[in-house]
Amino acid sequence: MGAPLCDGVATSASKAAQVGSPQASTASEFYQQHVRQVMDAASWPWPEHVMLQREKQPRFVHTVRDFLHELQYGCHLDEIVVFPGGVEAIGQSTAIHPDIRDALRLGEDDQAQT
Repeated sequence: MGAPLCDGVATSASKAAQVGSPQASTASEFYQQHVRQVMDAASWPWPEHVMLQREKQPRFVHTVRDFLHELQYGCHLDEIVVFPGGVEAIGQSTAIHPDIRDALRLGEDDQAQT
């Protein structure tokens, strides 16, 4: 089991469990690269090490099972959980209004423009 969360609840998708996960490593590296691109494009004044502190990075889940476990049992206080492709994976791609879907650019390449 993963690290304990709220009141002894544990999740298999905890940060500790993700450290060795190839999916988590790729997602985390992509996230860090994206943050750097956004910071460069926006001339962000904060030092990179502040924005990329491990404790402040989102936690990634990669399966519907892990996502549902997070919804039901996870502690979301001061934490962001990301499920890449999750809207499609849980069959909710048509549940989002087209204007919002277009604004979020769902299904498009999400690279920061510099």
